[in-house]
Amino acid sequence: MPLITEKPSSTQAHGTIRSVGPASSITPSRETTTMQTSAVAEPVRGPAEVKAVPAWRFACLSFGLGIGLFMSFMDGSITSTAIYSIGAEFGSMTKITWIALAYTLADVGLAIVFTSLANILGRFNTYLVAQFMFFAFSFGSGFAQTEDQLIICRTFQGIGGSGLYTIALIIWQEVSTLQTRKFIGGAIGMCIASGGVMGPILGGIITQNASWRWIFWINPPIMVLSTTLFIVAYPHGCGRLRPASFASVYKVDWLGTLLLIGGCVLPCFALMHAAEVPGSWNTGSFIGSMVGGLVSWILLVVWGVYHTTKMPGRLDPAFPPHLFRNRRYAATTAGSLLIGLGYVACLFSIPLRVQTVHGKGPLIAGLTLLPLLCCSAVGSIMGSVLSPTKDRFGPTIMVGSAIMALGTGLLAILDDSAAIDPKIYGFQCLVGFGFGMTASASTLVANIESKMKDHAVAQGITAAARVFGGAVGLAASTMIRGDDVRTKLSSISSAALQHLHLSYKNGDLTEEQILLVRKVYSDSYSKIFIMAAGIAAAGFLCSLFAWNDSTEPLGDRLLHKAELQEAWASEDAAAEKVSEKSSEDVSDGSVLPSKV
Repeated sequence: MPLITEKPSSTQAHGTIRSVGPASSITPSRETTTMQTSAVAEPVRGPAEVKAVPAWRFACLSFGLGIGLFMSFMDGSITSTAIYSIGAEFGSMTKITWIALAYTLADVGLAIVFTSLANILGRFNTYLVAQFMFFAFSFGSGFAQTEDQLIICRTFQGIGGSGLYTIALIIWQEVSTLQTRKFIGGAIGMCIASGGVMGPILGGIITQNASWRWIFWINPPIMVLSTTLFIVAYPHGCGRLRPASFASVYKVDWLGTLLLIGGCVLPCFALMHAAEVPGSWNTGSFIGSMVGGLVSWILLVVWGVYHTTKMPGRLDPAFPPHLFRNRRYAATTAGSLLIGLGYVACLFSIPLRVQTVHGKGPLIAGLTLLPLLCCSAVGSIMGSVLSPTKDRFGPTIMVGSAIMALGTGLLAILDDSAAIDPKIYGFQCLVGFGFGMTASASTLVANIESKMKDHAVAQGITAAARVFGGAVGLAASTMIRGDDVRTKLSSISSAALQHLHLSYKNGDLTEEQILLVRKVYSDSYSKIFIMAAGIAAAGFLCSLFAWNDSTEPLGDRLLHKAELQEAWASEDAAAEKVSEKSSEDVSDGSVLPSKV
């Protein structure tokens, strides 16, 4: 593959969409996270104009941003061990899955919007908006009295969490120097790892020893500390922080963003509707939602092709189709979607299996997930360590997908005995290790195979595909479990089942009914794991197309791209100022500034 010598547009602002939610337990290596943070839109000041950020401000600001990043990731996975107790209290084990889906889907769909708002309102104001939303709707989630109230609050909490991640990466990039970027990469990796691991464990501890509402009520006091540090330490006028510019509103791809949200939400809504309503496969709600989601994706691609060819430079595309002309990038993105589906299905099904089949509480369910979470972190590190100087990401993705397919398939052979089978821990290690290897290697491929101007959006699409796949996996597993429980446990009253779910004890059930409950739930989870194994196998097939056809050493490719970016920094600053001056002269918005 030839060296990339195209100069990036100085006026293009991109969003960085993360791998959140339940898949957030990945621990990017120092190498990976440095590339991710460097993908954020480059600053608008030239090197001569940069005013250094005082050390104390940088340290306090980093601590405040890190707390927000940790909380955002933790809340994506904290419900995995609490969702069973929440569903039991509200008397629903299917619809309650929306409390996890709502957070994840809001995170995926609104990340690009927050990046655009950061350009319009400024980094400081936009981050405060995200903090306020996360703070307020964490309280709201804890006080929710109905399922619908909880789902709505979790949706807005997810929007806030999306901003906590996206804007933190932008601010960190713009206040850091070449010397501190390694620290930033390590800090992001630590926040992601600790948030992903602590979420399920803390959720289990709190739910078993107090009310599940406290998993949301613990957020506001911690966010007060984060907000205070952010306000006090924010370095106005220092670093390379991009100032607010209302002219940026003309470059937001609003239509693309709406189509992206529709493409993500509608298919998940259809699957969840099928889980809640018996025989709804041929209803207008299911078919209409599925067709609407498919049409949204088609229109998103068509719109992307149109405005990138007919109106180049006018908008910052939410979904640039030209990225998928690269075989390797297209293969890794498709694989990311598939492994995300299988991983999240396991992340939520394993603790639910421990509680429904083995009768354990949330704490044990959370601790049971430790092998999966920790091995995801180890696999993520290995995904980058295996390619120190030579690009071996294709084989890494291939091996990771195969290991994950093996692990998920083995989970399906677990029996329905009352005691937890120790093999579940070893099988989880395979799933986590394979997922971590594949996820981190895919992120690095997105960086290597994209042009300079497309770094952020390329990584964003790869991460969004993984998160969207996870959302579909969660909805599909809920549908499988709900259908089995509804049809095979019809002889047991809903009141008896609810008592069983609330107390983790047998209640008034007979011995035969207890065995039936365990068998039905165990069989449903086996079906889910078989589905996850098949999806991971499909991801393996995608990885066969991710081979590297470039003979240039990996280090030389990355170094050349970095040198180009540094050389263009001053020129981009001048071009940005000219563009903003032209935008300010536009009074009615009918004429947009041309791309410099």
